[in-house]
Amino acid sequence: MKSIRVLPSQLIQESDWLSSLSGDLIQRILAESTTKKYIKGDYIHSRGDEPDGFYGVLQGRIKICSLTFEGKVSTLCFFSIGEWWGEISLIDDIARTHDAIANEDTEILLISKKLFKTLYQHHQEFNHAINVNLCRRLRLALNLIEQYTCMPLTSRLASRLVAEFKRNELTSKKISISQQELADMLGVSRQSVSKIMTLWSENKIIKVDYHSITILNEVELSRIAGPPLIPFR
Repeated sequence: MKSIRVLPSQLIQESDWLSSLSGDLIQRILAESTTKKYIKGDYIHSRGDEPDGFYGVLQGRIKICSLTFEGKVSTLCFFSIGEWWGEISLIDDIARTHDAIANEDTEILLISKKLFKTLYQHHQEFNHAINVNLCRRLRLALNLIEQYTCMPLTSRLASRLVAEFKRNELTSKKISISQQELADMLGVSRQSVSKIMTLWSENKIIKVDYHSITILNEVELSRIAGPPLIPFR
């Protein structure tokens, strides 16, 4: 299946928090930003890198990860079409804290560090939009902490799958993710995830394939997940 791509103008206008910007400011961002392409496995940035800009996904998927003490790659989250990341290091001037890797062939829109800082410091509407997005990220983080401390693994796993499905529902009900990646994001063993997913497969809620999961019964999976997580786009 051919990969979906959005235009830079669509990326900005369809992002909830950026769509509030004035037309003139959007046009300036488009005129002064650049696009970059990566093949699967390429690093967009590594932990310890100095920030070079603010990234929006036009096509493909980005994996945010880190190395464990044992030297294994641990997946933290993904960014898909229409999602942005990288603003925190531009605001606090601290190096990147995680690796960002193309999980498939990917194209991004890059708002350079210089442009970002100029807009953030001198354009109140851009500053407000960025701050709103940071608030949404904080709410999401608090939501995830609440899930981790208060909800059973079945609900947390279902919530993750529903969130990933929502990111890909325009293209397919199949989610490109492995059971190990899900286990990493939930902080549990792969065996624990596999046990639950085997039961769901038997009940025709999902279908598990190699490095992918297909949602067969979204209604039931959403019921297990509980209230939805707050999106950030």
